Amino acid sequence: MSRKRLPDSVKEQQGTLRKCRTSKTAPAKKVATVTTPPDTLPNAAHQLWYVIVSTLASSGQYSPLFNSLIEAFCIEKIKYDIATREIKTASDMTDFTNDGKTLIISPYIRVQNDCLKNMLDISKRFGFDLLSMEAIGINGEKDKDPLNDEL
Repeated sequence: MSRKRLPDSVKEQQGTLRKCRTSKTAPAKKVATVTTPPDTLPNAAHQLWYVIVSTLASSGQYSPLFNSLIEAFCIEKIKYDIATREIKTASDMTDFTNDGKTLIISPYIRVQNDCLKNMLDISKRFGFDLLSMEAIGINGEKDKDPLNDEL
């Protein structure tokens, strides 16, 4: 069983960082223009596409090679929104099967949970949260520690 790799910032704080073992991957080249969404992407997801691509491009982390993953993220978000809308319109979170006797949890809850899991898995590849930013080597703005200023 393999262990998860600690981010370099954690290793540096612990004093165990070795420069020879730090990640040497170069960030993607900054793209000046935002690419248009693929034809297969529904119109409802175009705005999300532009937000993601422009954010990644402005931070220098975008490459056209990422288009299929970004498209998959946008499609999962659309399915998540549809399932959420269906859950809101339902009277409760349960449903009956075709025979009308067996009570089950609404299938939209499972769709919603699966879409959320898929979105989280894809978002880790782009550094959409702080931990994955550290893991893939994106330098976010670090807040100054007020305690260090006092010492």
